[in-house]
Amino acid sequence: MRWDELLDRPVVVISGKGGTGKSTVAAALAAFAAASGRKVLLAEMEGRGEVTQTLGIPDPGFTEVPTGFGFSVLSIVPASAGAEYLQLFSGLNRVARPIAASAVLEQAISGGPGLRDLLVCGKIYEVAGLRAEGHPRIKGRPRYDLPPVRSRRCSRRRRPSRRSSGSAGFAGRRPRSRGS
Repeated sequence: MRWDELLDRPVVVISGKGGTGKSTVAAALAAFAAASGRKVLLAEMEGRGEVTQTLGIPDPGFTEVPTGFGFSVLSIVPASAGAEYLQLFSGLNRVARPIAASAVLEQAISGGPGLRDLLVCGKIYEVAGLRAEGHPRIKGRPRYDLPPVRSRRCSRRRRPSRRSSGSAGFAGRRPRSRGS
């Protein structure tokens, strides 16, 4: 694949195991795309601040902040993405902030399998998809040509922990026998 083909994608996700240079590659790609005239948002999943450490800039939090490198940065935190979703799409404007502040949303997110990743993907879709389409609920938000996303650390898949027969059924697996 050539660079111009890579930069024509709506989203580029940089992932890998810990210590492989994801933040450096994401920052370099964002700088390269911005230097080639694209409007770029570098988004970091899970808000660990590794991209901002690489760039030597303050953590933007859940706000899109322009950098001196020609692109903007954003730290996507699932609870903030959930509160924003409630505010934008559910009509619960007055309720969204108190729910987020009370940690109720964080508890719900941590209890639902895959919900953290779903909310992060939803924010990426809002940035890359809905803004490009001109969705009426997100008017006035900046549009980007390329949002590279620095994902969280990937690791080898671990063997599932021992579950009771009730939770095994919920997870779509048969309960394991005691001897295995």
